[in-house]
Amino acid sequence: MSRKKMIAVLTALALAASSGGAWMAGAEAYAKEPEVLSEDAQQSGEQEEVKESEETSADSEDQGMTSEEELTETPAESKEESEDPAKEPERSDNENPVQEEYRQPDISQKKAFYNYDKIRVAVGAEVQVDLPYWISGNCSYAVVDETIAKVDMTGRLTGIAVGETILKVTEEDGELTEIPIQVVDVTISKTTYNIYVNDNMGSWYYPSVRVDVTGMSEESVFNCESTNDIWAYAHKTEGYLEVSARESGTITVTIDGKIFTITINIVKAELYADNRISKNLGSIVTYKGKKDTLILTIDGKKTQPKSWESLDKSIATVNSSGQVTGKGLGRTTIRVFLDDVTYADYLVECTYKGAYQAVSNGFHDYEEGDGKGYKIIKYSQPKRMNKGFRDCSSFVYRCYYDRSLGRKIFDIGATGGSWAANAAAQARWLKSQKKTVANKLVGVDKLLPGDTMYTQGEGGVGQWRKIHHAFMYVGNGYVLTTYNSDGKGKTLALVPYNYDGYNVVYIGRPLASDMKTKSISLNKKSITIGVKEKYTLKASRKPDDSTQAVKWSSSKKSVVTVSSKGVLTAKKKGTAYIMVKSGSCSAKCKVVVKSAPKKIKLNKKKKTLSVKGTFQIKYTLSKGSGSGKIKYTSSDSRIAAVSSKGKITAKKKGSAEITATTYNGKKAKMKVKVK
Repeated sequence: MSRKKMIAVLTALALAASSGGAWMAGAEAYAKEPEVLSEDAQQSGEQEEVKESEETSADSEDQGMTSEEELTETPAESKEESEDPAKEPERSDNENPVQEEYRQPDISQKKAFYNYDKIRVAVGAEVQVDLPYWISGNCSYAVVDETIAKVDMTGRLTGIAVGETILKVTEEDGELTEIPIQVVDVTISKTTYNIYVNDNMGSWYYPSVRVDVTGMSEESVFNCESTNDIWAYAHKTEGYLEVSARESGTITVTIDGKIFTITINIVKAELYADNRISKNLGSIVTYKGKKDTLILTIDGKKTQPKSWESLDKSIATVNSSGQVTGKGLGRTTIRVFLDDVTYADYLVECTYKGAYQAVSNGFHDYEEGDGKGYKIIKYSQPKRMNKGFRDCSSFVYRCYYDRSLGRKIFDIGATGGSWAANAAAQARWLKSQKKTVANKLVGVDKLLPGDTMYTQGEGGVGQWRKIHHAFMYVGNGYVLTTYNSDGKGKTLALVPYNYDGYNVVYIGRPLASDMKTKSISLNKKSITIGVKEKYTLKASRKPDDSTQAVKWSSSKKSVVTVSSKGVLTAKKKGTAYIMVKSGSCSAKCKVVVKSAPKKIKLNKKKKTLSVKGTFQIKYTLSKGSGSGKIKYTSSDSRIAAVSSKGKITAKKKGSAEITATTYNGKKAKMKVKVK
């Protein structure tokens, strides 16, 4: 360390000590509020400081430490230096050289920050080097490898090519500091994005879009300058920007000195299904076989999106026109892609057909009441079975069963329809019929539309589980319930399902049944696979919504094992049987395990086809070996495509290469010419 640096550091330490340790490590030193002391406490503190200073000075002399006086220049030396115009001017005793020389980094000037490790700059970007505080005065700059980066006489650094080099900074006294430079190639996926909004968006919600960034890392220096109501956040480790906005406009971001201007267009988009339930919930409630069509509008006009996708096709499927078809019990998401990166999600909950009808009845009562003269349902216990009136338990009951309204879905409590059992009696009866979902509040993902929920309270004293209130889950996290007991205003309300969650003591599923498996089959009756190969068997049950579990087993686990999802793992050569069982129904598959193939050979090395012509590949493996699946790929499927079963289809003139690969990576190739 040079003499000048030593003076600066010791002076800084002295200032820290005299200020009572203001340079505490960490953010707590800056966040700590100043302590207000009484006058006596202040005088006492001053006396303690003087005493401590005297003790420290004495200790220093005893240990032979160099004092500040020994480091102070002699008058002669000071005079000689002051006469030299190139030397630093003298400072008074109260001047702090550290404070004067330190420069706070300024993001707005796009400076590269010296972080004691390296300076990062993007290819083609310019940054102003911000030097450590101990380097002052006029300095000269040089880069070791100017094919990587260049620097001018003012410290303006330019990234030339990806790589690493060294920046040399030389002070007036010849002191040399070397700072590593890393030049990176920073790019963004594109500069114009649409953000889609709808009328239901809350004032607190800022929709966002993802901007992928190549070359950004945790060490990158990021800054943004927004216009209008737009901002960006850098997910450095993940390599993308999250740009949020409620208004159209532009935002300028700087990453490692490289400047990008991103344009955001706010577009009004709506995704909905045109039916009573969906309009109330903002989601689809369906049942197996029911079809609903999702409609996308952009700026008020119906629009065909880029694509549709169901995240779980066993629950619901969607076609290219947005038609959603219920498949099985549960919930899934329909995802609609508006462009390459932007999508919207729409919830679909598939329940029993009767439960769907009960939910539909509930929304009919909620919106239209019991028809002419009774369009508003009012609360009444004495009149709970009359037109235009309900209490909580009769509302739940009459959604499922009300002969006067033509509803004969399910008689909860088996009362015959003349009278609705109260909430506690309903819950107890459902439990006795093994129609229980849970005995407390559960996550909404465990519920199906049409489930009935029951809460305890003071009004339930003496009743089963102290239950005194009932309501029905209708979908998308909402329930229909009675809330007004004055008998005058509308009583039905749509509220979040957990609005009284702490008091939920029972949840029932009126249409749940012990659905037994009538038959089960496998996609293979026998297969041959190789040692260490994995192969998945698929089981099909009728009915497919059977409530009986599927269980797998192997007759010889030393030869082949099977997982709970039907995945086989070949252990050694031999023969075994895989069994699948559901209820009293079962099926089996014979599995022969052979050695892993050492070679694969195709029936042709070369093949010429005409456009639209086809050819079936056949293969042979090395003697005594097996491979359950062969993977086929084409070097150019635009010329010659190949199916998963090895059927080649000629598309257009040209040449392509078809590759067949075994599970253990052995390959064979066929050249295909299309004329």
